[in-house]
Amino acid sequence: MSADVDAALVEVDDPGDLVAFSNGDGGANNCLVDADGGDGRLINFEHACWRHALLDAAALRVPGSMWMTVADPVPLGVEATYREAAGAGLPAVLDDKRYGFGLAAACAINAIETLQRFDKLDGREPGHHSRPQLPTCSPARPATAG
Repeated sequence: MSADVDAALVEVDDPGDLVAFSNGDGGANNCLVDADGGDGRLINFEHACWRHALLDAAALRVPGSMWMTVADPVPLGVEATYREAAGAGLPAVLDDKRYGFGLAAACAINAIETLQRFDKLDGREPGHHSRPQLPTCSPARPATAG
């Protein structure tokens, strides 16, 4: 497993042709859409940076603690729409092999980053507003991994 984690880290640290500017938190709760269905607007840029584009797409596949999530992205066409839109500026997203490995790496790193927070969250006193993230995240990660 160490080789797999190492490969994921290398992929995410050196995204090559999959680098993009991101707000740093690709969760669905950071995209506002008006009632008329106009163009969405990304919010929350406190962690904005250039990074692996598929770190944002990982939110489609790996549930997290956000208050709003995307339903199954494949049958609903959300992932295909993401790939089409992202592919306009990042052609590598349209390459199945490049996309598949990049997304797997991004999902693995996303899960590892979340797991690293558990000790911090668990150490907070009962009733703290962040504690519900633990039961929300814990069963979702292995279920997503299959």
